[in-house]
Amino acid sequence: MADNIIDLTATIKISKSPAKVFAYLSNYTNDSLWRKEINWVKLNTGTIAKETVITEESFLSRRVPNYVSTLQCTDIQNNRLITSETIPGNPFWAKNTRMVEPLPSNFTKVTYQLQFDRNIVKHGLGFNLPKFLVNFYTRSTMKKYLAVLKKNLEK
Repeated sequence: MADNIIDLTATIKISKSPAKVFAYLSNYTNDSLWRKEINWVKLNTGTIAKETVITEESFLSRRVPNYVSTLQCTDIQNNRLITSETIPGNPFWAKNTRMVEPLPSNFTKVTYQLQFDRNIVKHGLGFNLPKFLVNFYTRSTMKKYLAVLKKNLEK
């Protein structure tokens, strides 16, 4: 199983306070504004909290344009960190951690860690890709998403 796990981290520096960045980043309903593949996100609570259930529909590929996954917030530390992980019953495991860290001059460092079962790639494409290609594509996509996040927050 460990051979099938993708575990990548990307960071970016944003010119906003940690509180503003965290408020935006921890609100999963904003994900469709900075993560291109997200069609929609729903929460089972009004605001995110530990144990909140997060349902998201995403575009994996033309073959799977409406993939629905259900995650649960497993950790939230105000203005610092939020983690969500798929709940049992999902066909593929995934976990993401979003961290914010204050920097001098009202800047904030955002760290985004994404871990997932790479078998989801086979599900989306209909065939396996070598792990190094999945890593390369995912890292590139994460960097693009963080650039959009920065643009959205700094406008």
